Amino acid sequence: MPMHPFRALLITALCCSPLLAADDEAVAALEGGTPLPAGEHHFTFPSIAKQSISFISEADERIAGVVAFSGEAALGHATFDVNGGSGSASLSLAVADMRTGDATRDEHMWSSGWLDAENHPTITFSDVSLRQRSPTVWEVTGTWTIKGVSREKTSLANIRFIPTFPRFGENIVRVRTSFDIPIKEFGITNAAVGTPAVAEVWQIEVTLLGKLGAKEE
Repeated sequence: MPMHPFRALLITALCCSPLLAADDEAVAALEGGTPLPAGEHHFTFPSIAKQSISFISEADERIAGVVAFSGEAALGHATFDVNGGSGSASLSLAVADMRTGDATRDEHMWSSGWLDAENHPTITFSDVSLRQRSPTVWEVTGTWTIKGVSREKTSLANIRFIPTFPRFGENIVRVRTSFDIPIKEFGITNAAVGTPAVAEVWQIEVTLLGKLGAKEE
């Protein structure tokens, strides 16, 4: 039976959509490394100096900060079902561990007019679902909670397997992703936001190493 002309037109439009093409290009650009082995795997991300989470405010004044990991507790956990191309994860970090290289500016950042570390001491990434898009690229969707405000965010991540990592261990997963956070959407409405001093959108870059272990209950 010949295909209905409208259906054929719809399929052509979807296949040739610039948005879909751009998405495929983004996946291809992130591809690289060794895929996770088949099966189900559980990883823990320790709070150690080898981890990297950075945030950048790119206004006329450029502010670049990092998270100073304490080593006292795990940052989070992830489970990958490679056979099913799916997974889950969670992440939590302390606002007081965020550093910009200027102690006075850090105090402002932690204050009630900004991230309000006293009343909202942690930033969390929860209800995270993972969907495999290519051998080493996964789509990550979850809820970021900052200053008590929750918003869903989706990004692409390069997730690769490292059999041996010097001075860290064996059977390691490395997760690398980047995305933007519009800080006003999370209740950060200080008058300086959107001025030459502070950008409205912060760029976040994450590279984490996880150790293979038992599933977190």
